[in-house]
Amino acid sequence: MDKNLDIIAEIAQGYMGDITLCKKFIEAASNANATSIKFQLVYADELSTKDYKYYKLFKSLEIKDKDWKILKTVSKKNNIKMYFDVFGTKSLKLAEKLKLDTVKIHPTDLTNYSFLKKVSISKIKNIILGVGGYKLKVIQKAVDLFPQKKLTLMHGFQGYPTLNNENHLDRIDFFKKKFQKKNIQFSFADHSIPE
Repeated sequence: MDKNLDIIAEIAQGYMGDITLCKKFIEAASNANATSIKFQLVYADELSTKDYKYYKLFKSLEIKDKDWKILKTVSKKNNIKMYFDVFGTKSLKLAEKLKLDTVKIHPTDLTNYSFLKKVSISKIKNIILGVGGYKLKVIQKAVDLFPQKKLTLMHGFQGYPTLNNENHLDRIDFFKKKFQKKNIQFSFADHSIPE
């Protein structure tokens, strides 16, 4: 396997707020030869207001900070890096406290410039920017906020499942041409049905 290739096992919110399930996902991802595992770090108050119909669901997905620390240790023992999707200051601060070297900005936050600026001055070294569905002008504005970070632009159509002919993988080549003067890597978030 290419040592520069980072295969991320995407757990998102599939852990259901259960630390035991998280441990199983970490072990399974490691056994499947993924190099990283990514969880959406959920704090209900970062994702919604209390009157939102899914607020209680988001609240049920929360895991205590001390348990995330345990899961970071489990990841290290399983020789797999742990990443977070961060959605606000609280999740960003936990990522820093756990000394994660990589976080992902979900596409829904690509125009949340006040939050992007906080991430840009954080201790996190590597930032994955989800750019699915955005025009180049918006992506460029976000990229410009991270002059001191190692960036990865993650393309991926946000439909579930995505038909192969709708993945538009040619956009990665387009990004490579547009950002060739910058130290940016490129990736793909695959939401297609395995064949």
